[in-house]
Amino acid sequence: MNMNVKNRGCIRRLSFKTLLASRKRNAIAVIAIALTTLLFTSLFTIVLSINETNQNYQFRSVGTYAHGAFKNVDENQVKALSAHPKVKEAGRRTVIGICTSGAFEKNYGEVSFMDDNHAKWSYATPTVGRAPERSTPPSACLRGSLSAPRCLRC
Repeated sequence: MNMNVKNRGCIRRLSFKTLLASRKRNAIAVIAIALTTLLFTSLFTIVLSINETNQNYQFRSVGTYAHGAFKNVDENQVKALSAHPKVKEAGRRTVIGICTSGAFEKNYGEVSFMDDNHAKWSYATPTVGRAPERSTPPSACLRGSLSAPRCLRC
């Protein structure tokens, strides 16, 4: 803001001397502003982090972070859905069987086929070793199922 007064020098000198006279109050004001800025920055960072963690938890509880899922579709419907112009990527998962007896009474086991896209979206990429190749019999399992009392082999 530009002041158009005749005594600009006097006002400037007066305001500068006022700043120098109350150094302690000005220092406290600067520190308060800095701490408030730090507080709000920390607050927004924590809230955004909690939001992202909650979203990731919900994705994992659903089992995938894919934007859509379809059940009980035939081959023609799969081709039509995959070819749609608004579909960027498509993945496929076929449930082969479910184990609910014996060692799997409390935590059931599921045997299924997933292509690379669906394995990525379902948090099923291997942490140890590698994914099965098409020429070998498919076999991969969750880390927790390796400690089951009895081993199930296909």
